[in-house]
Amino acid sequence: MAAALPPSQRSQAAPQQPVTFAHSPIVLPAEPASLQVKVLAALAHTVVFHRALGNTRPRTITLLENTFPAVHDQLVDDLIEAALTAARGELSKGGGVQLVISIYASSALAPSQLSSEESRPTSAGGSSPSGTARLKNLPISWISQAVSLANQAYTHGYTFSGYGPSAGDAVSAGGDVATAKSSRPGQEAQVPFEQWRIGVRVVSFKTEHERSKAFQSASKQLAAFLDATIDFVDRFKSHLPSVADSSLLPFPIRISAVPLA
Repeated sequence: MAAALPPSQRSQAAPQQPVTFAHSPIVLPAEPASLQVKVLAALAHTVVFHRALGNTRPRTITLLENTFPAVHDQLVDDLIEAALTAARGELSKGGGVQLVISIYASSALAPSQLSSEESRPTSAGGSSPSGTARLKNLPISWISQAVSLANQAYTHGYTFSGYGPSAGDAVSAGGDVATAKSSRPGQEAQVPFEQWRIGVRVVSFKTEHERSKAFQSASKQLAAFLDATIDFVDRFKSHLPSVADSSLLPFPIRISAVPLA
């Protein structure tokens, strides 16, 4: 079940902690492996949909007799697909994986703080396109936000791994903000105001009957997740920062894939 610590209690116990949505991992059969990634995608798209507060083009994802909300936008698709790339690597080891979706308040950056680099090295020693090159065909509102975030990550050492991340790496999109721990001594890390923890647990079943029951159970678990997200966004609103503009993602979003404990 999902659980969250009310803002009033957070201020007394740990003022810097984000409001957190923590849902029990969805239990899935080991086969087909593609289903595990599809479920993670549906969960992640649902979370991003609820925090895409600007002008959106909604779409839906149908999976295991459930319908999930999503945003029809290429940058959102790229953000989630990059996180899924990291998740696939962890799933291949067995056990399960968790996506940690952190959402940050925006803070404007001066142009001088941004890098003008057009490429960044890859692990193979070549180069991959910068945020500017990759997003050049997207609407200008997306370019102004996503490119500044990618360049800031490149300049100041924040993790921005949209070109083939591994487990533990994070991918980001949204407004201008330092969304990870800074490498500069004495500079405090940005703390997300909200965090979502969603994942899947992979279990091997011996018989077809057990697998069939597992699919039915997964469908019910996903329905419970959808209900929990609606309850969460309805109950917890006071912690949301003010929205400065009509950008699709007014708050920067960072997704990391970590092993499921």
